[in-house]
Amino acid sequence: LGQDRSGKATISMLVTPAMKKVAMVTPPCVTNWPRVTGDGNFGTMFGPADITKAKFSLDLTDAAINAVDNAHYAAWSEMMTKVDDKLLDFVHGEQLKILGRKNLTRDEIKMLQIRTVRPKYDKMSGTLIGHSVQATTAKFASPGPT
Repeated sequence: LGQDRSGKATISMLVTPAMKKVAMVTPPCVTNWPRVTGDGNFGTMFGPADITKAKFSLDLTDAAINAVDNAHYAAWSEMMTKVDDKLLDFVHGEQLKILGRKNLTRDEIKMLQIRTVRPKYDKMSGTLIGHSVQATTAKFASPGPT
């Protein structure tokens, strides 16, 4: 638990004992709307005015690949759900520092949380048609310490 430049609480996931940031590799997935070309979201209505802050985004779905169910996505989805649950437990325990609130139930905090793997529903019937993850990454990486 730390703070950003504006004093807001930030949460980092680290691996001990070296205290290294966690990086995860996704399984092969089908994407419905890749936006990983050109300058990403730079120049769009919702994108930044500075190209160095541009991001690429895509959705990773559990759709079948070449008519074969994506078993790797299911295992990855379970792992990400466990991470989300650990994060939820942490935020519940530290809610005053993070949310500025106290006495919220775990379910109330869960309603505020944006889960990693989200259900997708058919717009006409409302039936569950799959799951997806929305991923973003910066177009430019920091060169690191000099």
